[in-house]
Amino acid sequence: MNNENQHLNDKDPDELISKAENNSGKDLYDTKKEPRKSMGVYLKNQNRLIMSSIAIADKKAAILIRINTAIISALIVFESYFEGNSSFNNQIIPILIIGLSISLIFAILAAKPFSFIMYKVFNKIIKKKYPNLEENNFMIFEVPEFEKYELSMQKVLKSQNLQIGNLTRFNYFMSKSISRNYLQLEIAYTAFLITFLIVTIFYISSNYF
Repeated sequence: MNNENQHLNDKDPDELISKAENNSGKDLYDTKKEPRKSMGVYLKNQNRLIMSSIAIADKKAAILIRINTAIISALIVFESYFEGNSSFNNQIIPILIIGLSISLIFAILAAKPFSFIMYKVFNKIIKKKYPNLEENNFMIFEVPEFEKYELSMQKVLKSQNLQIGNLTRFNYFMSKSISRNYLQLEIAYTAFLITFLIVTIFYISSNYF
């Protein structure tokens, strides 16, 4: 017993710590169930992040839609009041209407539901590789018969591979959607900012220079 203790004491402490870490990692990941459970939790958290990102994008798009529609409506209604100021009426109002209309269009595109383009993405990327209903029943564009859908759900219920696989494919599909929405929002906010920057420059130059 004393010899074993002496042998352990003679070993390098860093080597002992390294072995302990390796053993603990092996105990945690050397099973078939634990990595799959961890993967499931990871994908669910990622799914929540995607859903919250979509909600944020919708709110930002709604804010821009309200602002643009209010300003464009006010410019159209009160256009007669600007007839005395030729520079404002001939330069600033057209710039505002064109720039805000571009911003409004991209904000609406970012806020609208899934388009035909997303339908094509689903068919060309996901359904092409996973044609079976139980492999892609997370987003049904073509609604099957109830018996077929119920049978596919029974297969999903019995297979953890299908459960995690469907969640992975769903997260990929939604990530493609949210990246497109944020690109459209970026264009909308940039157009809004550039429009007001140009209008401000025109206003200052026409009145103070």
